[in-house]
Order: sequence, then C-alpha cells, then structure tokens
Amino acid sequence: MQDMARDLKDATQSSFNDAFRLIRTESAHVDGEVLLESFKQAQKDLGYTKYIFDATIDNRTSKICEDEDNKSYLIDEAVIGENFPPLHPNCRSTAVLDESSIDESVIEDSKQEEKEEETQEKEQEQEKQIEPIGNEDVDFSNVVEQARWKVQGQDYTGNIIAKDIETAQKIAEQNGVIYADFSKMSIDYANEINKALLTIPRKFRPDLVTDAKTLQNMNLLKINRKMSSFFGVSTSWADTIKGKAGKYIEVSEKVAYNTTTYKSFKAVEKAKIAFNKEMAESFAKGKQRFRGTTWTGERWYFNTQGNATIYHELAHSYANKNGIPKGFEELGKRWAKESNIGEIQTIGEAWAEAFAGYYIKNPELPDYIKEFMKGLKL
Repeated sequence: MQDMARDLKDATQSSFNDAFRLIRTESAHVDGEVLLESFKQAQKDLGYTKYIFDATIDNRTSKICEDEDNKSYLIDEAVIGENFPPLHPNCRSTAVLDESSIDESVIEDSKQEEKEEETQEKEQEQEKQIEPIGNEDVDFSNVVEQARWKVQGQDYTGNIIAKDIETAQKIAEQNGVIYADFSKMSIDYANEINKALLTIPRKFRPDLVTDAKTLQNMNLLKINRKMSSFFGVSTSWADTIKGKAGKYIEVSEKVAYNTTTYKSFKAVEKAKIAFNKEMAESFAKGKQRFRGTTWTGERWYFNTQGNATIYHELAHSYANKNGIPKGFEELGKRWAKESNIGEIQTIGEAWAEAFAGYYIKNPELPDYIKEFMKGLKL
C-alpha cells in the first residue's frame, strides 16, 4: 500500500499522507462492499435479516463510529458510509451478522431445495454403506435404531469410547466427519460427540467438528462480544481448508462448541440453570427484557443438561442438510404453545431441543414428541 501511495503522490502532485489516506480509504470501501455482499448472501441462504455495527473502541475511535457501535440495522437498508463501514477516511470499523435476526422460513426453504437436489443413486449408496466404528466394521443398515440402542445404554458391536483425544478424532473421522479437531476440549466432550454422531445417518453428519476458538482461528467463524457466551454453533457456508495431510479439502457443514467459556458439561448446565433462574426473577419484578432477551415465559432453556448442547447442534446440522423431518412442524408449534419456553418458539430450535431431549432422555419431553422421535426414520 505504501508503494501505491508513492506512485499516486508522484502522479497527482499530492502529499504522501494524502495519497496514503486515499488508497487506504478506497481499499476499506472495497472491503465494505465485499462484506455487505456476503451479508446479503447470508440473508438469502441462511435467513439473517440484520447486522450489528462493530467499531474498534480505543483512544483513536471517531465520534461517529463510537455512536454507531453495537447498533443493529436491516441488511436491506445498509448503506456504506452512512450505517455500514467504512464511515470516514481511515475508518477501522467492521460489522457482524446479528444472530438474533434469523428468519427461520428462509432456512427451511433453502433446506428443502438442497434436499430435492440429492440424487436417488447417492441415497441408495449411503444407506447400504458399511461404517467403521473404532477398530471394527459394523453394518449400519439401520443407523437410527443402532444409535438409539447405544444412547439407551444397550450394547452393540463397535467401540466409540476413546481414552485420548487423538483416538477420539480418528473415530469421528472414521464415522463420516471429514475434519475433526478435539484438541481444545475434554475427552468427555469428544466421546459424547462421537456417540451423538451415531444418532444421525452418515450422509447427514457434519463435515467439520471442533471447538469455536479453533473455528475462529481458521477464519471460519467470527466471535464478537455478544457471542462469547453461546454454547455451540452450526454453519453451512462452503469453505476450503488445509487438511491434516497437507492437502486442501472442502467443508460445508460445520459444528463447533464453545469449550473456551464452558470447559465441561457441568459448566454448561450451571450457566443454563442460572440464566433460567435470573430471567424468572427479572420478569417477576416486572421487567420485560433480560440480557437482551424479551420473553415473559417461565424460562428460556428446555434442556439444561450440559451434554444436550452436543445433540442440539448436530440436530441443526442434520436439518441444514436434509430439512426438518416432515410432520414435526405442527408438533413443534403445539409444544411451543403448551410449554411457554422461550428457546423453542421457533421451529428450528424446537426441533434441535426435541432431538437433544429425546437422546439424553429428558423426562420433561412431551409424550407426543417422544412418539414422533421414536417412529422417526432419519
């Protein structure tokens, strides 16, 4: 950039600082256009409707950027230079997608399109596939039933319990995950992930499973202040990464867990229970908002058990690839209305919580949801 500034200085008879500022501003404007275009694509593919202005706060922050920091705007109304960075010369601000603005109907339409694009030949091939589990070959002609047996404590041929992280990663990759990195999580986390993977057919399992910090370091996820307390995340953007063998590989469906903030299932459970309690106390005092959440029900989280997060995100991953199972939407709406629980008021979250509740055997799960899950053929 400095070489470009020198060339521009010579060509325009301007000062070096003026030339450098011009080039830096124009470069930032192009970056802003690229970022906004990616947000519009995320709106189309993933249902995001808003973004949050994210200013770099320090002693050099401009007044205009400081005033805009943390404000949320509609993606459709974004204008570079007005409410989308850069706002001024040498602007250092950026923007992030607003996780609370997802339109579930867009996601459902996208999932349905992906499902229709799958060929019958690929489905037949995957259904007949012999899956290696641990060091043994197991015929998973009925993947769902085999997975349920394991979750319910019954035995079947195959070993998915590892004593070390390296082995756990190999087991995950033997079971359909293209890239597994469990290096920043406990062995309990890793083994629970491998058990949970077996609850969905191989063809619908995520391509990449890791922790959120590693996903961020791979430039596949941006974690801002507002997201620091999330438990897990699933994304569907297609990316190319460098594999463990040094070759570049393509990954689409990615699942990550926040093992930086929550190093154990006990920590997840404690956080969920505390949030439910504090929310109930807040609303009992007449307050309508709690930590940015508006809800007047009895609680926010349904599954407070720590390991539920593992199944919850894998349920999202399944739905991202195959859509929410037919027949669940009506039951999900009934459950949301009857339970008055905040987290399950959208169909996508209701499906993920139902899936998790079924496999961790949450006794509060309604009987009609249990019966649906029991008869479900993924």
